[in-house]
Amino acid sequence: FMNELQEYRNVIVNRIREIQSMSMKDANTLIQDITGLQTKVKNTITSLQKPHENAVPCTIHNAEKNARVYIPSLQQYGTIEEVDTKEHTVKVRMGSIASRFSFGDVYCVVESKKPVATKKKQPAVKEETSSIPLTIQTQYNTIDLRGLRVDEALQKLDSELDVMIKRNIPSAVVIHGHGTGSLKKAVRDYVKHSFYAKNFRPGEPEEGGDGVTIIQLR
Repeated sequence: FMNELQEYRNVIVNRIREIQSMSMKDANTLIQDITGLQTKVKNTITSLQKPHENAVPCTIHNAEKNARVYIPSLQQYGTIEEVDTKEHTVKVRMGSIASRFSFGDVYCVVESKKPVATKKKQPAVKEETSSIPLTIQTQYNTIDLRGLRVDEALQKLDSELDVMIKRNIPSAVVIHGHGTGSLKKAVRDYVKHSFYAKNFRPGEPEEGGDGVTIIQLR
């Protein structure tokens, strides 16, 4: 960008020098050329400083840690590491470099929300104790939900089951542990109405017992 501006500047300076030794007709032609170059420079600067189409100026209300931002003066994207509400500044990480900017120099990028695809409701899945064969845990068929909140766990479960269906994996081993029992209940209630599940059962002792749910996939 700076090289391009310097090139324009050099051309304009040379044209001005040429005007001083030219006839009026030729000088007018060069003046038109210079005006055109000035317009190009202005348009270049404007386009480079134009923020991301989904970006809005950062303020005390929308600047928050880990938010994605765009810095027009650097033509760079970064992530907010710190927000100073008193000084109205943010510390932005851009790769290995971190710099501080005032709110007015940074645009917060508003990520567009993808529409959530609605899935057809399936008949309630029955809990089966005998139709699902013994399942051996592997890195491809195991979903460990321990330590997650219920909403986080169900979101991860839905995402992982979707991947397994696409990979034609026949059964999933869901590890939820015992704990208070709330996560286990939430998982099994979810599975009863899951698009991905054909049936399910608690784990056998050799599979992890009741701290595990085995899901036969469609």
